Amino acid sequence: MPYKDKSMKSLRQRQRRCEVPSLLEAPTEAPPAILRAITDPKIRPKVERISQELSNRGLSKDVRYGIDGPTFDIVKELLEVTR
Repeated sequence: MPYKDKSMKSLRQRQRRCEVPSLLEAPTEAPPAILRAITDPKIRPKVERISQELSNRGLSKDVRYGIDGPTFDIVKELLEVTR
């Protein structure tokens, strides 16, 4: 539906921009699944091996941990920080 009043159109566009989260914003906290995986002594070695293998093949920036999780280059950094 086209807007007749241009001021209403620009107002709606500004509202949409405020509603949509920016893709450039970094997540402020790690997802709980990755935190559990890093702190669990049984799962952590598996995640370390997967992260290392993906890094060796150059796929760590393309593969994510879970559906919405961080990429494995971020997972690798988290693993290094929590040693």
